[in-house]
Amino acid sequence: QQQQQQPPEFYVDTNLPPEEQDIMRQQQQQQIMMQQQQQQQQILSHLQMQQVMAMMPYGGLVGDPMQMQMQMQHDVENVQEAEKVARNLGRRKRRTSVTSPDSQVKPKVFCPVCGGVGRSSELKICGVCFGGVYNDIQKWMSTHRLQKESLSNGQYIDLDRFVKDLKTIVPRGCRNNYQCESSAFSHQLYAYDRCCRCRTLKVCEVAPQRVVAMLRQSLLGTQLAE
Repeated sequence: QQQQQQPPEFYVDTNLPPEEQDIMRQQQQQQIMMQQQQQQQQILSHLQMQQVMAMMPYGGLVGDPMQMQMQMQHDVENVQEAEKVARNLGRRKRRTSVTSPDSQVKPKVFCPVCGGVGRSSELKICGVCFGGVYNDIQKWMSTHRLQKESLSNGQYIDLDRFVKDLKTIVPRGCRNNYQCESSAFSHQLYAYDRCCRCRTLKVCEVAPQRVVAMLRQSLLGTQLAE
């Protein structure tokens, strides 16, 4: 008859309260279970390796585990050396592509109004600054109560009049009497700290023809060409 496996004995400090003694027993039991699982995994891995080595001929060697293991180790080293050579070649190729004049990274485009990342276009003005112009055009139209149907003659498409109205009658103007420097609407500021009205006036100064085209688009409904 096989002897039944005795449960493991745990070291417990009897001077501790019963609750803490139970915690110590549980911790020690968990450690023993983890050790047993690791041992079982090692035994299973060893058995699987022996089965593979016995079933698969390696380099013409069959049935000699030591020689087969040495051959496997030699092949693994060859593979590792080949991977190392491939990585070195990849690094050289990347360095060559970076330094090649045909693959130079394009320089960043900066917006001439706010200093942020600009668009890859002739004017280079970013979408945020153009969006501010569009919002001010909508406020300007609302102030005049302009209707597209009554503007077929294009009398309101006047940049000077638009700029003048932005400084006088359109609400939410500049708090600094329209004397702001470029730093007052820099992209580095929070949106609510920027002077959006002076930013629009700066766009009118940098790209007057584009602002006129935006006015024509908003008032007459014409398509804005890029």
